[in-house]
Amino acid sequence: MSHKKEEEVLRRAYEVMEILRSGLSDASIILGPTPKPIARTHNLYHYQILIKYRLEDELASTLNQVLALTQERENSELRLSIDHEPQQFVKRRKDDKTNLYGNARFFSDRFEGTFVR
Repeated sequence: MSHKKEEEVLRRAYEVMEILRSGLSDASIILGPTPKPIARTHNLYHYQILIKYRLEDELASTLNQVLALTQERENSELRLSIDHEPQQFVKRRKDDKTNLYGNARFFSDRFEGTFVR
């Protein structure tokens, strides 16, 4: 999520986190919200929420609720993107001492669903 005001993006990030907590099972782990590694670019503040899960039946409908949040008038300046396969967060193999980036399917072994905006 990104916004030109840090307090606004942080407030919306916690709102999104509550939507995720209420819509997903207890088996899912929600990390964040936290500032992205590069927290400010192009006069925008960037925050992220990570979801660690295996199989989640309500994932698509919950993420559609999150996307619906961006359609509200008061959120017109909020930017939100959903990356179901983030490349910078991947599992490190036990035998790999040099490469932190091994398996790009750390957060989901399988992804199904269509997000309607």
